[in-house]
Amino acid sequence: MPSTSQPSTFDLTPETNWWHPTAGLTWQWQIGDLDIDTSIEADVYDIDLYVDQAIIDELHAKGRKVICYISVGSWEDWRPDKDQFPAEVLGKDYDGWPGEKWLDIRAIDKLAPIMLARLDLCKAKGFDALEPDNMEIYTNDTGFPLTYEDQLKFALWLADEAHKRGLAIGQKNASDQVSQLVDVYDFAITEDYFYYNEAESMLPYIQSRQTRLRRRIHRPARRLRGVLRKIKTTQLQHHPQKTWLGCVDTNLPINQLQVRLQVES
Repeated sequence: MPSTSQPSTFDLTPETNWWHPTAGLTWQWQIGDLDIDTSIEADVYDIDLYVDQAIIDELHAKGRKVICYISVGSWEDWRPDKDQFPAEVLGKDYDGWPGEKWLDIRAIDKLAPIMLARLDLCKAKGFDALEPDNMEIYTNDTGFPLTYEDQLKFALWLADEAHKRGLAIGQKNASDQVSQLVDVYDFAITEDYFYYNEAESMLPYIQSRQTRLRRRIHRPARRLRGVLRKIKTTQLQHHPQKTWLGCVDTNLPINQLQVRLQVES
């Protein structure tokens, strides 16, 4: 059974070293199911915080790096800490995703005990990095008057807390804040990269030689409950003028996703 226990917040002093992903790594993104296929030949696995400890240990024994997936901008009614969220931080329903509500990220003081406990658990389980889903929030209909500045403050707080725990952290979407986050975050993960015309805005992550992992999965198929989604060995490679990026063919049924490579100038 997946571990659901959460340690109390550590007495932290800032870490000085954490993993810095580099271009050329292959990666496997598998969430929506806690039964992880560890046989995929990939340098990096991106999996849910609440997977069983044995899975993380097995991946590390195989020399893999492991990214911890959590949602930082939404409440999910299937999480073991769901009852810890104060009612006043829960906003409108997350359209299209039953069981989720947006969070009031301005209330960092109220969210901190919950989010930091998750980061502590991520650290305790030996994850190498964090994928903070739904950090792009102020442009959504959340029920709160969130601003660009609110989102930036929250993003910088998350990065600081991740680094205190020796965890790398990836910018998740939020392409309009790249210029202010590229020197703080360690890599980036983008969804629907071409669909939302985010190529130019994400270039600083390439130009600064940080790694960008791109998921091209259209939102209606992004997090289907109970469906095993496996993105096999997506690879990023640098070329003096071009960057190769893995791309998922979304024209196929969700259980037949295939990876292909596309090139960007």
